[in-house]
Amino acid sequence: GDLRAGDVLLLASDGLTGMLEDEQLVKILADPKGPQAWVDRMITEANRRGGLDNITTIVVKIESLD
Repeated sequence: GDLRAGDVLLLASDGLTGMLEDEQLVKILADPKGPQAWVDRMITEANRRGGLDNITTIVVKIESLD
């Protein structure tokens, strides 16, 4: 698909996706604090729920396409 300003890309290992539901991820990504806060919260939540596997998370927010 085409990228647009404001788009957010989430790359995550199964250590994250196996621990958090899509609805939880959407809620975290709606927080205005930004990518670093999102990653920190995702990892914290996954660990709080048991952290059964290695957790790798990368978030990229597209600010501009210029």
